[in-house]
Amino acid sequence: MQLSGTSPSDSIRLGRSHRNLRLAGRLLAADTLAWIAGFAVAAWVRFEFSLTGPALARAIGMGVVAAAAHVAVSAVRRNLSGRHPLGSVEEMQGLANTALTTGVLLLIALVPMTSRPVPASTPLVGAAIALTVMLATRLTYRSRSDRTLRPDAGRAEPVLLFGAGSAGQGLLRAMLSDPAGQFLPVGMLDDDPQKRHLSLAGVRVLGSRSDIDTVVRRTGAKMVIFSAANADSELINEVRESTLKTGATFKILPSVRELVDHRITVSDVRDPDMADLLGRRQVIGDLRDAESQLRGRRILVTGAGGSIGSELCRQIMRADPGELMMLDRDESALHALQLSMSGRAMLDSPELILADLRDEERIRRVMAERRPDIVFHAAALKHLTLLQRHPGEAVKTNVFGTQTVLNACRDVARFVNISTDKAADPVSVLGYSKRITERLTA
Repeated sequence: MQLSGTSPSDSIRLGRSHRNLRLAGRLLAADTLAWIAGFAVAAWVRFEFSLTGPALARAIGMGVVAAAAHVAVSAVRRNLSGRHPLGSVEEMQGLANTALTTGVLLLIALVPMTSRPVPASTPLVGAAIALTVMLATRLTYRSRSDRTLRPDAGRAEPVLLFGAGSAGQGLLRAMLSDPAGQFLPVGMLDDDPQKRHLSLAGVRVLGSRSDIDTVVRRTGAKMVIFSAANADSELINEVRESTLKTGATFKILPSVRELVDHRITVSDVRDPDMADLLGRRQVIGDLRDAESQLRGRRILVTGAGGSIGSELCRQIMRADPGELMMLDRDESALHALQLSMSGRAMLDSPELILADLRDEERIRRVMAERRPDIVFHAAALKHLTLLQRHPGEAVKTNVFGTQTVLNACRDVARFVNISTDKAADPVSVLGYSKRITERLTA
């Protein structure tokens, strides 16, 4: 029931506050019992396991005093160093310091007394016993709390993680702290023999790359996630092939350099791309070193709406050219390019040129009218499999289209032809057509 005049967010905060108060009350009661038990056991041991009723009562009374002192010391410590998550290493360290301080203070108070309620050794021994009980209480709470955060085994997909290094451990923690998560780690794999049988948050390292088939069948895993940081493509391909042979799905965690600006999350897991499997990353040219040669010049980019052409245009604009002319046959690509560069796309400015390389007369007229100083030729048909089926189109655009542009640029001071690595040792229509454009340009 929601109270009148309270918003849902207020109700949530009120419920969280009540839960925190209940937890604090339970911890206070548990710590008090720990101190009482600690002093009672310490006194019992000191009297050689023969403790009278009055001596037990005094030990219990001192345990209550110790619990009160513990609360006071804890308050001072929190003011100085702040609070720490329950069950964390920092909280354990703070708890140990508090227990030690409490024991020492009580010892200092007992030493001058001629008639001590408990033996002088009781505060330190009792503090050690109480600390052990308090640590056990918090570890039990943390363990139960962590189990409630794990994904539902009946709903989540069982997965194996290949790579138990820092990246793999980060992904493992992310998976085990999401109750609504879609993945449940059932094991890990790693080639490092030092990590064999290592257990992380209850998930064990079950083998290496040679054990993928066995471990997948034993655990019932439906997916293997490659989480080894900065691995080479050879290892990625080998693990992928072994995984696919078992019928399981293969996913990959991006390299550390791709994740450097944020903590690893489950959403980072993705399908492998060609860059992962080939071991090469996309490289975008940086024209900052050529800014002085571009500044104030009239520059034309063909294929300006494509992936390479659009990036060229963005970098050329930072060099402050006298005029940047962007030519493409695709009006939608020109619209998207202008929108990305200026935040508006009215398509009404002379910087955009709609033209097709196959139209020789149109290209010659554009060059004559606009008179660029530098031409970056990025226009081309580039989809390999499609060009294999339609080789004539590759010839018309990549070869004849480049020849058309070259003929129209006879008075241009500088011409830059954008090619592809597939032209280095051509085995495809795309590679051969781009190789010809290189020779035509040369």
